[in-house]
Amino acid sequence: PVYLPEGWRQCVNPEGALYYVNEKDALRVVTDVPLTKGDLCDKIDLCIQRIQAEIQMLGLHLPSDCEVYVHTDGSTNSCSYYLIDHDSRAEFWLQDYNSTSLGLPAVASAEHLRYALQEHYWMHVEYFPHRPVNRAREELVDILRQARSDQLTSDNSTFVLDADKCAKYIQLL
Repeated sequence: PVYLPEGWRQCVNPEGALYYVNEKDALRVVTDVPLTKGDLCDKIDLCIQRIQAEIQMLGLHLPSDCEVYVHTDGSTNSCSYYLIDHDSRAEFWLQDYNSTSLGLPAVASAEHLRYALQEHYWMHVEYFPHRPVNRAREELVDILRQARSDQLTSDNSTFVLDADKCAKYIQLL
């Protein structure tokens, strides 16, 4: 049998794709690189060491509920990464980047950029669903309750779901 390096566990997202999580160290790490391949595992480990060194060099204190996604294509020693702050539901990096170089849409304000990064946060949660999302579940139930109330009391509600569907979703959650 093939074993994972110490501290790593294998997960499967709802679409069936494998990914790996290491929550043993202070910096929680997520990757979709197959760690069962020794050379790729070594490259991911090197990437993590570089990121940790950069954090120390910059003297940063990461948010308490933070994780890093790391990826390498295996053909070079380079890696790509982003950090996720689960408390603020945002994606961020250690260096300054131009938003267009990251493939983000053009933004008109800092608030607009925050929403674009929050969309990336939710994509991360969808691809790597290894954490509970209790706070988000509570917020969604509150939104659906408000929408249901709006549908029941207003002739011109703008919410896309009708009151019965809202009730079904609330029950499902």
